[in-house]
Amino acid sequence: PDLLLHCSEAVRAQRTAFDDLEAADILECKFLLMCRRTDDAVQLAQRAVERNPQTAYFHYVTSITSTDHVLGLRAAKKGLKAHKTTVCIRQSLLCRAVHHATELGLEKLQYANSSDTAHEEGIAFLKSALDDATTFFAETPPDNRRMPTVLNWYILLSITMLGPNIGIGLEEL
Repeated sequence: PDLLLHCSEAVRAQRTAFDDLEAADILECKFLLMCRRTDDAVQLAQRAVERNPQTAYFHYVTSITSTDHVLGLRAAKKGLKAHKTTVCIRQSLLCRAVHHATELGLEKLQYANSSDTAHEEGIAFLKSALDDATTFFAETPPDNRRMPTVLNWYILLSITMLGPNIGIGLEEL
């Protein structure tokens, strides 16, 4: 991991473009995550987002380290809208969006009455999670390491949200 920090420092020292600063921040964030210094990684990522919100990696750092599902979901959704991303980061952000939205939906439904706005919010979060899971499957190869996690959420969300109208038998699902 120390090599990442040395590379980051070298890029900063010889920086010639704005993109070099982003590359240095990405290397340093990765170093901080590998050293389990998540608070430092999130602070660096948030400073980078303030400078340029179009780099998805910095939103990804916040989404994977956040135990606050609202903050994590917000970061994942903003990262999915960012222009500077990679296929791997996009897939990871979709996975995190499914996770955070499902957790938020379940939290809302657990303490809501059927006529409560919290109930409607819970349903909306679960629908969003199901949409993101569907997008994940459309864009991700079947051997992706996050596939089993998203598949489990997808099955539960499909049964929960679609119920008997699922359109296929449970064996097929």
